[in-house]
Parts: sequence; structure tokens; C-alpha cells
Amino acid sequence: MSDSNRLNLGLLLEYRSNTINGKGILAPFAFEGGSSNRAGLTSIAPAIKFTPIKKWERFAIQSSISFPLFSEAETVNGIFLDQKGKTFQNRFFYDYLAPNGTVQIYAEVNTQYNFGKKENSFANDSFGVSPGLFLSYFPSASTTFLLLAQHYNLIAINNGFS
Repeated sequence: MSDSNRLNLGLLLEYRSNTINGKGILAPFAFEGGSSNRAGLTSIAPAIKFTPIKKWERFAIQSSISFPLFSEAETVNGIFLDQKGKTFQNRFFYDYLAPNGTVQIYAEVNTQYNFGKKENSFANDSFGVSPGLFLSYFPSASTTFLLLAQHYNLIAINNGFS
């Protein structure tokens, strides 16, 4: 972190777990391997997060590039784990807390470009946009109501999928 608290360097690690064959809804949280489960550290991404405008301290941008860490195919025994391509992401964050502290709005727009060899990933040479809005209402110190809206749109650039 910088002295002005406007710059952070970090490392993002992504660990995923997926299941098939009618496993229970909480089965992926067991993080086990096997014929119906697949889990593992899938990518690592150096990241930089900064506040570009000093007087807008609640607005930040985070940029990262992720590198896949697993060597198997995306799908093994019919279980998808993660794409094997590299991804460049820019995330734009903004949050607002009402002066009385009862309402908080958090907004994020994530843009990502997937690139690399076509045979390494279904999503290579594509652009993703994912806006999200989180609204929290705090009627008391022990109660929170949360409304979440998020969407993901993947746009094919030159990879032949729709």
C-alpha cells in the first residue's frame, strides 16, 4: 500500500471446485477430487488497485492479468474446472454510505479480455462485461437487507462461438 492509501499491489488466487452426477448443493464446498468432483488452484493474477482521483476516494480501479495454473484440459471426466487461457481484467468499484449509515450502495463493473491460443480455452479472443449493483439497508445494528443485481455478457471477437 502506498503512503497516500491510493495504490495497492496484490496477488489474486483463484481456487475452484465443481461437481457432477447429482451431488448435493453443498458438495462443491468439500473441495475434494474424485470421479464426480474436481477442485484446485486454477489461476494466479498479479494486480494493482488504485484511486485515480484523489477527491473521489470511494472510486477505485483494479487491473490484473491472470495466468492458468493447471495443465489438464478444461473438462476432465465431464467436469469443467476453469478456462486455460489468460485473462486481462479491469474492475471499476464505487461505494456510497448514506450519512445516517442506514443505506450502502456498492457498484462494480468488471471488464475482461480473454486471450491466448484458441485450443487452450473456449473463451479466448472474447470480451466480457459484468456490471453489478449491491444495495444494503441496515434497519438496526443486527439486521441487514441486501439486494443484488449482477449480469455477465460474453462477446465473441474472433473465436467462432456465439
